[in-house]
Amino acid sequence: MQAAPAPKTIARYVLGATIADGERPCVLGPTPLSRSNLRRRVAERASEFLDAGMQTDEFVVVLCGRGERFWIDLLALWVIGAKPVCLEPEVADDHAANVVDLTSPRFICAVGDELPASLAALDSLDDSDRMGSPSATLRDLPWVTADHQPELAGLIFTSGTTGLPKGVPLSHEQLVMNALATRDRLRLRRDDRLMIATPFRFISSISHFIVTLMCGAAFHGVETTLMPKDLVDELAAARITAFGGSPFHCQFIAMAGTERLPDLRWLMSSGDHLPSSMIDQLLSAFPDLELHVVYGMAEMGGRICSLPPDDVERKKGSVGLPISGIELDVYGEDGEPAPAGEIGELHVDGPFRFTGYLSNPSANEAVLGDHGFHTGDKGYRDDDGFIFLAGRSDSVFKRSGLKVSSQVITDALKDLPEIGDAFVRPEPDSMEGHVPVAYLVTWAPFDRTEVVRRLRDVLASNHIPKRFVEVPSIPRTGSGKVDRRALNAVIDAVES
Repeated sequence: MQAAPAPKTIARYVLGATIADGERPCVLGPTPLSRSNLRRRVAERASEFLDAGMQTDEFVVVLCGRGERFWIDLLALWVIGAKPVCLEPEVADDHAANVVDLTSPRFICAVGDELPASLAALDSLDDSDRMGSPSATLRDLPWVTADHQPELAGLIFTSGTTGLPKGVPLSHEQLVMNALATRDRLRLRRDDRLMIATPFRFISSISHFIVTLMCGAAFHGVETTLMPKDLVDELAAARITAFGGSPFHCQFIAMAGTERLPDLRWLMSSGDHLPSSMIDQLLSAFPDLELHVVYGMAEMGGRICSLPPDDVERKKGSVGLPISGIELDVYGEDGEPAPAGEIGELHVDGPFRFTGYLSNPSANEAVLGDHGFHTGDKGYRDDDGFIFLAGRSDSVFKRSGLKVSSQVITDALKDLPEIGDAFVRPEPDSMEGHVPVAYLVTWAPFDRTEVVRRLRDVLASNHIPKRFVEVPSIPRTGSGKVDRRALNAVIDAVES
């Protein structure tokens, strides 16, 4: 008799949710899949992996940029007990070499010839369009036995906005527990069609995919960079009812409104801070919108906090409350719990805690301690326990002895009609210690005197930027966060 799959494997939860209504849409896009077809494709791919000699518990490189085939490979690798290493197709040479050194993979799931030498040397497993068994029930899949199911579900890498990306190990238990808690918060419907426009290798995309299928809804992923009109056109053409993306995407959805997007009923913002003004625009454009604001990290296997729609208006600017299984605390500079309203360092712990980056003891020493995982984010908890972010650790600093939050300044700048995008960071100053400097993408002629005058109406004097620098763009990662390494190159080009 076929051995039963290990109870905690994430593939069991995802594919188990596809049993009912097998012909209902499951994965949308150029090559849509029903729920039964997804199981058949996964079964066939898992058998191909085993025929190629793939072993349980080995790392396998999986490139995104391949549409639904990425998700098929991810599920198939989980079925046989292998550990996917998710990378972007345009991965840098040094990053690729580091990945190979860390994981010693033999196989790569990829298409195309232009790969770094370290990845090109791996055995390529060509994509298959075969469907496999006509039935492909859960028992038909070549599951790894419970005795051999590895704890680790794979490896993803941080976005590397400030250095070489670090490998984040994800366990099956971590993914399962996070997905179940997230599913309960997000309240997707079985008839929803959820779209993301984020590279699939990001934890936000993986979380979206898992949770969508566990809810019985249909998933539509788009990895190509979409211009505002293309984004709106894709949402309308696919009759999308739910969208998950960054505040960058949200601004264009707000501009479109219900006239262009009559089917949209649900929206989730993640990856970067969603300003109060953007919330107002979204709710004005979509009066019945179910708006979720979430905060998450790869290190925690997906989501950390979520702000329910019922609280969005009264708790604008908050990322909500921790999901089930997450313990989040704010600590002051003295290492003691910070009182309500006081900005401190955010630390996360709980049953599915982060246990450390792969083979990186120096990084682990910096982020793991008595209070759990040090997220690198600053924020505070209000009297009701809701969490508000204040930016990364280096974005809250002192100017002439007074605390300054770069996030507060950035939000104020983005509220100005001539500012298309903004990023504020502290820079050394001989008189004041550190001062805020604003980097701006402008949509209209920039008048420094007028901008400062308007900022003084909403900001304390110590929050007024010392300098304003216009840049052609503010590079962002696929998850919507500012890519600081790329931004430094833009700034150097402007100021040289």
